[in-house]
Amino acid sequence: MVLLKLWCKESFQEALLVRENFCSHLSCVAGGELFDFLAEKESLTEEEATEFLKQILSGVCYLHSLQIAHFDLKDEEDSFVMKAIIHAINDDNVPGLQHLLGSLSSYDVNQPNKYGRTPLHLAANNGILDVVRYLCLMGANVEALTSDGKTAEDLAKSEQHEHVAGLLARLRKVSLHLTSFIFL
Repeated sequence: MVLLKLWCKESFQEALLVRENFCSHLSCVAGGELFDFLAEKESLTEEEATEFLKQILSGVCYLHSLQIAHFDLKDEEDSFVMKAIIHAINDDNVPGLQHLLGSLSSYDVNQPNKYGRTPLHLAANNGILDVVRYLCLMGANVEALTSDGKTAEDLAKSEQHEHVAGLLARLRKVSLHLTSFIFL
């Protein structure tokens, strides 16, 4: 793994033996600005995006296995994941989205971006029916609201994607019916 290979210098490994020194020494690793590299590149192939994402998540899992928190990675990690998901949605790439979300066992498909839009909002706004279906199967909340109070159905209607709006309306009704049935 690229991220972990950066940490394999002998003196750095010795410094890590003292757990309290980890955070202060981690900032000394050269070439660790993966997010900056990716941001400058602007565009990745699906294979590159998947590989980078796997490396990031593997590195985070490794840190967690050592009981080490990663305080400053969360925003960058979420931003990268969201960008990869947006890329798959915009390309109407259901297999790529399935592969991406399938490799992220802990990713919440209802996690909003900085504008309060979830992947379902983005797919509905773009009228991509197959992606909307897949996200709903993955547990996307059809009633989730954007920061300005709109549902995915509202966004689909505003862009005149009636096929998507109709599906979301049916799913919302089924969801409401099941909820009332469960709590009777």
